[in-house]
This record gives sequence, C-alpha cells and structure tokens, in this order.
Amino acid sequence: MKELLNQFLDSSRKMQNVYITVFIVALTLLRITIEIYTSDSDPTLAGYLAGNLLPELSGMIIELFVLLFIIEAIQSSERKRQKELLQTKVLEKQVMLERRLRAQLRFLLRRVFHDVKYGDDEEIITFLFHATEHEKNQHTLDNLKLALSANIESKTFLQNLIKTCESELPLLLSLSPVCSQLSDRHVKAWMSIAFYLNQIVSENEPHNNADKLIGWIAYFDKQTDKQSLFL
Repeated sequence: MKELLNQFLDSSRKMQNVYITVFIVALTLLRITIEIYTSDSDPTLAGYLAGNLLPELSGMIIELFVLLFIIEAIQSSERKRQKELLQTKVLEKQVMLERRLRAQLRFLLRRVFHDVKYGDDEEIITFLFHATEHEKNQHTLDNLKLALSANIESKTFLQNLIKTCESELPLLLSLSPVCSQLSDRHVKAWMSIAFYLNQIVSENEPHNNADKLIGWIAYFDKQTDKQSLFL
C-alpha cells in the first residue's frame, strides 16, 4: 500500500487526475452492483446487469487502472533516470569549470609568491592545489600566510607582488562569468580575490591585503570541498 501511495504521489498531476477518475468510476460501478443485488427490480434486467455487464465493466476498469499504473511507473522511472543523467552532466560541467578556475588560482599563487619559502623550506612551485587534497591545501595556504611576514618587508618582493597582481587582475576578472556557473559562494570568493588583487595594485596595505588574498583562495577551496565539485 505504501508503494502504491508513493507511486501516486510521484506521478504527474495529470496522471493523478486520471487515477482519481478511474477510482471514482470503479466505486460507482460497485455501488450500482450492490444496489441491483439488493433491490427488488426486474429480475431479468437485474440479472443481466449484475451477472454480465457490470462484471465486464468492472474488469475493464481494473485492467485499465493496472495498465495506467504500469505505464506511469515506467515513465516515472525514465523521468528519474533522465533527471539523474542531467544532474550528472551539470556536475561534470561544473567540475570542469572549477578545474579551469583552480588552475588559474594555482598559476596566480606561483607567480605572486614564487620566491617565498614556507614550511620546511618548501616552494610554491611544488604546490599542486588539487581539489581532492583539501586538507593539504589549507595547511599549505596557512603556512604561506605565515611566511608573508618574513618577505613583505623586502622591497624587491613588494615590487614583484604589485606588478604580478596588476598583470593577473584583468585575466581573473575575465573569468568571472565562468565562476558564475558554480555556486554563489564561489562567486563571492572569486570577486573577493579580484578585490584584494586590486587593493595590492593600489599599494594599499599590501601585507594585510596579501594575507586576505590567500584567505579567499582558501575559502574558494573550502567551497569546492563542501560541494564535492571533483570527480
């Protein structure tokens, strides 16, 4: 009974109306049959209706109901399969777009912090920034933020930081439409990254803004992990 109810609720509104109509007709025939058997009407007509016509009509209604139910079950299964297929295609597209954006962020990190050593004398060139390595990514980005303090006072580093951010900003902004096909939080992260790049270019508190830049890249990575945008 529960399966029948679930099938009814999952069916389209049009099919639900058909089920209800068939059910009402079946109840009407049943009522007529009972009334004929319990009435004192002409035995010849009553016998014909009760013994021949009504059973035939009742059987046809039941067969129609079962047939409609089977057809709707098949169609419902196909709709579900098509929906799952569509969701899979959407996910695959989002994963592909996320990889493209992630590659740009990896390239950005390597260009901006190419001469920064963090952790145990690690270099950013070795940082792969894979979506499937979320914990490692967060740990590396935290270490990179700590290493900023030791490098930001260098005039050479600061000039390179500003110059690189200036050249990367237009490309990052051009990829905003791509990011819009992911989640709102990815867009928030992407636009924040662009904002802090611009702040660095404007030479406005470069240390503080470089720290926030790394933080928003980490936030982008967190959203990908939360939404499982990787295969």
